[in-house]
Amino acid sequence: MRDHPVFKREGANLRMEQDISFADAALGGEISVPTLFGSARITVPEGTQTGTEFRLRGAGLDLLDANGKGDQVVRVRVKVPKKLSNEQKEQLRRFSVL
Repeated sequence: MRDHPVFKREGANLRMEQDISFADAALGGEISVPTLFGSARITVPEGTQTGTEFRLRGAGLDLLDANGKGDQVVRVRVKVPKKLSNEQKEQLRRFSVL
């Protein structure tokens, strides 16, 4: 059996990783993620860090020994821009809180 390009199975649960923008992670927002049944929207709270997981209840596979479905777990990866203009760099320096 070959691996799925998006989902990893863990019993009836599905896991996946989703890239999000630096702005969505810092400011919060909504992202769209693929599911077995189309797409779903996830609300990302402001200050979200790489590795944060979101659970879509009932979006997994059928349970073999009971009624219902497993969950889909979405782990986010914050993508940091590689190229910024001088103005963008200056704006980030002004908001740096570390």
